[in-house]
Amino acid sequence: MAAVKAIALFPHPKDKKVFEEVYAREHVPRIMKNVRGITKLVMSTLFDSPEKDGPFYRMIELHFPSMEAMCECLIAEDTRKTVEHAISISTGGRPVFMIAEMEEFEFNDESQAVRV
Repeated sequence: MAAVKAIALFPHPKDKKVFEEVYAREHVPRIMKNVRGITKLVMSTLFDSPEKDGPFYRMIELHFPSMEAMCECLIAEDTRKTVEHAISISTGGRPVFMIAEMEEFEFNDESQAVRV
C-alpha cells in the first residue's frame, strides 16, 4: 500500500507578517492537536522564481501511511474544523488542496537511487 499525502498550498497573503503570526500561533497548534494519523508534517515557505512571483507562499504536506488512513483523518470533524481555519486565515485567496500518492527514492554514496 503506497503512502499518500494531503497538500495545502496557500496563496501569497495580503500581509505576510500578520499571516505568519496567525499561522504560528493558531494554525500550527490546531494541526498538531486535531489532525490524527499523520506520520510526518512538512511546512514549507516557497520561493519565487527570478522572473516573477510564484502563485503560492506556503505549502503544508500531511503524510499518511495509506489512503485509508488519510481518508479516516479527512472525514473527522476536528480535521474539517482545521481546514476551515486554514481557509479563514488565507487572506490572499482560497488555499488549493491536493492529494498525492508518493513514490520515494533515496540516494546512496555512489549516487544510485534506491526506492524507499
